[in-house]
Amino acid sequence: MLDSDDAIAVVGLAARVPGAATVDQFWLNLIRGHRADPARRPADQQDGRLFPEVAHAAVENAGYDPATIGPGAAVYAATGSDLPVAEDAARHLDLHGPSLSVLSSGPGALVALQAACQSLRVGDCDVAIVGGVFLPAGAACAVVVKRLADAVTDRDRIRAVIRGLAVTSDGAARYGAGRAALTGAVLEAMATAGALPGDLSYVEVCAGDAVEVAALTEAYTRLAGRPPAAGGCGIGSVGDAVGDLGPLTGLVALVKVVLALDHEQLPADGATDAFADAAPFLPQDRVAAWPREPGRTRVAAVNSSGGGTSAHVVLAEAPPRASVSHDGQPRVLLWSAHDAADERLVRDRLAQYFVWRGEEVFADAVATLQHGRARHPVRAAAVCTGSLDAVAALGRVDGARVLTATRPTGGPRPVVLFFPGTGSPRAASRLYRDLPAFARALDGWLGRLDAPDLPVWRRWRDGADDPAVLFAVEAALAELWVAAGVRPAAVLGDGIGVLAAAATAGMLRPADAAALVRAWVLDLPAPAGPVAATPAFPVHGTAPAAGTGGPDLGTPVPAAPDRLAAAVRALPAGCLLVEAGPAWTLPTAEASVPADGAPLLAAAARLWAEGHDIDWETVGQAPLRRRIDLPAYPYPSVSAGPPEPVRPLVAATAHHGRPARVESPCSITVLEQPGPGPLVLALPYAGGSGRALQSLRHHLPEGCGFALVDLPGHGARMGRPCLRDADAVVDAIVEALPSLPSRRLVIFGYSLGGSIAYELAARLAEAGAPCEGIVICGTRAPQTGAGHPPIAHLTEGGSFLHAAVAMGLAAREMIEMPELADWCAGPLQADLSMVERFPVHPRRAPLEVPAAIIGMGSDWLVPEPALRAWDELFLRPPLQLRVAGGHLVVHEREQEFGRTVGMALEHVLGPTGDGSAPRPPARRTPSTSVL
Repeated sequence: MLDSDDAIAVVGLAARVPGAATVDQFWLNLIRGHRADPARRPADQQDGRLFPEVAHAAVENAGYDPATIGPGAAVYAATGSDLPVAEDAARHLDLHGPSLSVLSSGPGALVALQAACQSLRVGDCDVAIVGGVFLPAGAACAVVVKRLADAVTDRDRIRAVIRGLAVTSDGAARYGAGRAALTGAVLEAMATAGALPGDLSYVEVCAGDAVEVAALTEAYTRLAGRPPAAGGCGIGSVGDAVGDLGPLTGLVALVKVVLALDHEQLPADGATDAFADAAPFLPQDRVAAWPREPGRTRVAAVNSSGGGTSAHVVLAEAPPRASVSHDGQPRVLLWSAHDAADERLVRDRLAQYFVWRGEEVFADAVATLQHGRARHPVRAAAVCTGSLDAVAALGRVDGARVLTATRPTGGPRPVVLFFPGTGSPRAASRLYRDLPAFARALDGWLGRLDAPDLPVWRRWRDGADDPAVLFAVEAALAELWVAAGVRPAAVLGDGIGVLAAAATAGMLRPADAAALVRAWVLDLPAPAGPVAATPAFPVHGTAPAAGTGGPDLGTPVPAAPDRLAAAVRALPAGCLLVEAGPAWTLPTAEASVPADGAPLLAAAARLWAEGHDIDWETVGQAPLRRRIDLPAYPYPSVSAGPPEPVRPLVAATAHHGRPARVESPCSITVLEQPGPGPLVLALPYAGGSGRALQSLRHHLPEGCGFALVDLPGHGARMGRPCLRDADAVVDAIVEALPSLPSRRLVIFGYSLGGSIAYELAARLAEAGAPCEGIVICGTRAPQTGAGHPPIAHLTEGGSFLHAAVAMGLAAREMIEMPELADWCAGPLQADLSMVERFPVHPRRAPLEVPAAIIGMGSDWLVPEPALRAWDELFLRPPLQLRVAGGHLVVHEREQEFGRTVGMALEHVLGPTGDGSAPRPPARRTPSTSVL
């Protein structure tokens, strides 16, 4: 059995395969059932860059800067030719660990993986990049692996754990018919992993032919002592999705399984006919949930063989990790590129990423960008408070919030710290509370200055506007900037700030500077003894001493505006002026203080964009909690076109050329008048009308009423301007509530309707009129993002519709029937814009409302993690129910879905709402009235 200390973690992934330029595109193709049509292509001059770029992307996916991942990092890679792909990648990434290229026509990349795992276990390296390239298809793939214990210590995002891996040869057996060797590989890998056939949920195979299935069946029978139970383990093959990729196929299959473990979903395999004789295995013919289960570890296997070699890998799910939501504090978002064009591409990809992944990744994404990305010449930054705020900032091309270098190719601009002679020290109180480095520095200066006749400690605590406290604050701010990594080229002082400037430059010892401040504040003679030393950098003042050209340390009084302007003009050309004071005196300077601390972060962001590296924790940014995957660098050799920028959307749109009218409230149709129970208010999915949910009227608990909501521009309100803002939608619903037949509400929402239902429930709770319960169906928790690349910003009509159909968010009839598209495209686009920009309130208290969450087993849009994330939004974890089917199960399995909704409603209406067993819902005779 594999010792836990020898377990290997997969922490980074990258793939460039037919139909997908990135690993995210690869997963979307798998889960949506898209099949590539790989075509052989001639070699070209960019082939030599293919694997180095994919290896670089895998390292970035792991959350590391390739330049700092470690000089001893190893590279192991397979190829079907004699190209030294591993050595080339090591040279491109400047890595000095072992490098080995495997020439194999069989499972070469998995052979390379075995070599890498052995190297990690014996200590030859601490991290390894493993991959391969198949030039005829222009394909490459790479994973980053580490010892599991090291990955946990380094706060890596662990995607999966390699528990066993074995490679065997056919020996003297007839070429290609080595069933015994394949059986041996399975037995050895399973024994190393300490796994039994009953532990496996899924096995990924090379071809699924009779020899492979027979070898697997024989091995599992020998391990269990009896034949495997029929249908107990799924089987599938990535070959149907990407074609034959030679020695790369096994590693691409491994990446597929790692992604499935990570997303807690199993993709459908289109080649189910190939597994007609796969018994006892069950062909994976549909998308299926693969959730974590308490007390049971999900385990899968990858099998690959060819050319006389067989490989078998046993994979397990990653250790669970707690989810920590973003706290809403401002953070500095960083990115960089080799040139201005690539910077725009990186910016657009980040905007799409934050729409796709949502608020729950924001803090970790920012920290990974700050600590785990290469610093390229063209830098940019923005101070943002969350993912949606980041999308807004990134989407405004050349907007004021995006800070870029003024001279990206000329090196960092020199920094001049400016110490103003005016300002209120009270403005720095928040920095004193939040920044330990600033607090330590200020404590030191206050301690030097404090005396019975100059009680600066008391004056600081009382918030007095005292010049001695002002000096201490400015000197402490300078120490903060130096501790953060800023190296001033010069300092400029005005008034008492001259003394702070001199102390910062080393012109005065701290004790001498404190003595001069004391003498100036108390109007005492200058103390004898202080001697001005040679400063570390030029010191400029607004009151120069006669004949010296330096500042007059004996007369630190504020200068007239013209004298200050003249002093600024005398500074080095092109310098970046940063105020080390509590007042924003110079419009041309970067501020350090006011009350909320944001100007300090903006100044730090500007400094970074201008080429200065910053210690982000020193200026108050959260430390790296865990590394997270981010969009890969936009390599020029990638054939996929650049993403269309995510642009801000207009608030409303009129259809069929009608002029926009004053917004009307939504329409509510009451199908069932309430009896003694509450009214169930049903909100539909994106682009749909309330009528899509009318079948649920037959599954209501006894005494409940039922009402359908049509949003503006939908259903009964078709043709009116649509709303693209969730708060405006909730406003429209709230406006209609007084006319309902009951004030007792249970809110039901489907897909987008579930998100709106949650916001409506929160609004009612804040108003002191909470609903009696909420049922959310097929809806991602808002902090988990849209769950797919954004498309609502695309041009209305063809571009948007084709993207929506390809993504599975719209029926193909939307393209084939122009009259349908004319009516439905606008509402769908408006609704998807809400999905992609749904507001998240990280500081909102959990709702004290009984809740139930319904998920669909084959819904790729809303996987298990996005459903379980609702737990943190309610005071009592919601009842989690599941129903077989896809995202539109309401139309696919009407009766089964209706019964599940009835159970959910019974739960939230129970005597305590605490998860007690629901009773079967009673049927009622429908009646209809229209509001």
